[in-house]
Amino acid sequence: MSKCVRVAVAVIVRDHTHLLIARRHSHQDQGGLWEFPGGKLEVYETGYQALVRELEEEVGIHIRQARPLIQVRHDYANQQVLLDVWQVLDFQGEAYGREGQEVRWVALDTLADYAFPAANQAIVQAVRLPDQYLITPEPQQGLSAWLAQLEQGLTQAGPQPLVQIRAHSLKAQDYFKYAYAATELAHQYQARVILNATPDLLQQIPAQGVHLCAWQLAQYNKRPIEKNYFLSCAVHSPEQLAQAQRLQADWVCYSPILPTNSHPETTGLGWQALQNFCQQAKVPVYALGGMRAEHLARVQALGAQGIAGIRCFFNN
Repeated sequence: MSKCVRVAVAVIVRDHTHLLIARRHSHQDQGGLWEFPGGKLEVYETGYQALVRELEEEVGIHIRQARPLIQVRHDYANQQVLLDVWQVLDFQGEAYGREGQEVRWVALDTLADYAFPAANQAIVQAVRLPDQYLITPEPQQGLSAWLAQLEQGLTQAGPQPLVQIRAHSLKAQDYFKYAYAATELAHQYQARVILNATPDLLQQIPAQGVHLCAWQLAQYNKRPIEKNYFLSCAVHSPEQLAQAQRLQADWVCYSPILPTNSHPETTGLGWQALQNFCQQAKVPVYALGGMRAEHLARVQALGAQGIAGIRCFFNN
């Protein structure tokens, strides 16, 4: 296989609800498919420099503010590509196809209606996900107090929060009771609910997906739920990442990045390990373990989707 081709890619958001996509010319490789604007890096360019140049050349806009979103490696039959993806938060100008390509502003919730190259699928997923992944604390003072704690976290989260219902201290019957009540509450905040439980519980609780712990990954040889649900996986190593990707995980939580109060004896993997891990991942990565709100910009600069945790979102 030839050397890796580096490509700067822009996710251009307008009004927090729409983003810009372009259709590849029919004569191009993978012609007719939709893609996010961008292009190959010149040898002298950084990803951001290439992004600025490509957007002015392709769609006639000038970037005012952007942040790293995700880095995606993908192996095609004839080459490997590394997509350096940025989310454009503010720009100047009206977008149009300067090279004769069709461009279109589309609603975030309609992305599934458009056909993208395989390498773009992780970007499509990342665009649909928030940069914070809330994980509920263990219930310690009963259901009402726990739900009040959950509601406090949801009110402080952004739009369409992502929350994992985790309660390992509960027996199965009690978990069902708590998780069902939590799901009803979370849906009042347009949250997407992920059950830290066996996949069969999705038949009884109207949640949006399940989370598999690292030790559960080896129990499956294929994706255990339908694609209309989210599959979240915990991973601690490149080997577990490979298994999660074989199961077609929608995202992974990589941990522990830093030492945690719950596992003070465990040394954190560190920032360099997170960066190396994100460069290997083909799905969005949430950094987990000792995370605080002020770490968000740092983990995103290293290629992660965002942060996940308990204490950074909930007051115990």
